[in-house]
Amino acid sequence: MNLNQWPFVKATVVFSVSNFFVLFPQDLREAEVKLTELQGSYSASVAKLEEENLRLREDVSGLRDQLELSEQTNQEKYSAALRQTQRAITDLRSKEDRRVRSIQEESDRKLQALQDKLDSTIGRYEQELDGGRRRRGGSQSDSVVSFRGTDGAHTGSPMEHIWATPMRKDSQGRESPYISGMESPVPSRPESRASVTARFLAEEEKHGLELERKLDSHITEFKDAADKTIKKYSAR
Repeated sequence: MNLNQWPFVKATVVFSVSNFFVLFPQDLREAEVKLTELQGSYSASVAKLEEENLRLREDVSGLRDQLELSEQTNQEKYSAALRQTQRAITDLRSKEDRRVRSIQEESDRKLQALQDKLDSTIGRYEQELDGGRRRRGGSQSDSVVSFRGTDGAHTGSPMEHIWATPMRKDSQGRESPYISGMESPVPSRPESRASVTARFLAEEEKHGLELERKLDSHITEFKDAADKTIKKYSAR
């Protein structure tokens, strides 16, 4: 279309619309009513949307407040639980320390009692060993003294007197000292003093060795008991 023709076309359209409203006034009123209804419906929809938007904002604000309150409450609960846990751990540690100290003290007391008993036993057996040694020493001295004569007029030892006495054989062929003026010889001793002394010393030595063996056995037993006690209380 030529641009020079546009004013003519515009005037024609305006004239046609004017003629339409002139020719159809009823349609114009209906259109105005519908337009008014549309405007009212639009305004109502907008108001409803604004109301819903406001309600949503309030809901969001309420949820935000609840969330903050919940976070604060949870933080307080967490802090309280943490403090309670720390107190429980501290109490347990204190109880465990007291239990360990009690066990250690009891172990020390038992070990000290075992050590005292061991020392007492060792002292007792040492006294017995010393007594046995003294008895053996005294027996040797008594054996030497027993060979001395009781008659002051005799200057020689009894053994020298016996060796100086004439010997004669008995009916079994054994020799024994013959004392003058006696019709029967002095009966021979079944065992000499030296052999008796030697046997006594051997028995004392055996007794001493037995005491030493028992002492070593007791010492070993006490050491084993002490080791077991230490291992028992160290394992706890």
